[in-house]
Amino acid sequence: MGRWTQYDEDEYRLCEGMKRIGYDADTQRYTFQKGNELWIGEPGVETGGNLTKAGTVHLTDDDGDDGVGNTMPSSSHPGGYQPLTTETDIQRSKQNAYRMFLPFMVVVGVCLLLIWHFIGRDSLSPAPSCPDGPYTKKYDVQVGDSCWHIAESHRVTVDSLLNSTLNPGLECTLLKPGDVVCLPYSA
Repeated sequence: MGRWTQYDEDEYRLCEGMKRIGYDADTQRYTFQKGNELWIGEPGVETGGNLTKAGTVHLTDDDGDDGVGNTMPSSSHPGGYQPLTTETDIQRSKQNAYRMFLPFMVVVGVCLLLIWHFIGRDSLSPAPSCPDGPYTKKYDVQVGDSCWHIAESHRVTVDSLLNSTLNPGLECTLLKPGDVVCLPYSA
C-alpha cells in the first residue's frame, strides 16, 4: 500500500457531517463546521479531539435569504462566498510593498554615495596645473614611479619635487598612475 490512502481524508477521520474549515497558527487549533455550528478543537490535534462550540454561521440560499427572512449581503459567487481579494486590496498591497522597499533603497543610495565620496572623488577632480612660467614642466605619474625615480630620471632632487610651491600636498607614499607632478625645469 502506498503512503496515501483514502483513510487520510477528513471524511473518514471526522464525525459524519463535520468539516474542517480553518486553522489558527497562533493557537494551533483547527476550526470545524457541522451544519450551521462552528466548533474549535484542542491545540495541536488535527482531528479535533474534544471540541468546544464557538458559534453559529448564517447560511444563505441563492436569493440572499437565510431561510428565516433575514436578507444577507449579496455575493457575486455561488454559495454566498465573498472574493478573497479586491482591486483595493491589491492596490494596498502594492503600496505596502513599495513602503517596505523604500528603506532598502535609501540604504543602498547612502552606501553608493559613501563609496563615491571616498573612491570616485579623486578621479573626478581636475588635475592640478603647474604654475605658469618657463621653469616648470608637467609630468604624469606612470605605473611603478616613485618620487626618487621621477627625480633621478629628470635630474632634479627629491626635495625640489616636494617644494610646497610646485607640488602642494604631494606625498610620495600616495603616488598613483595618472597623478600629475610639477617638475622644476633644468636646462
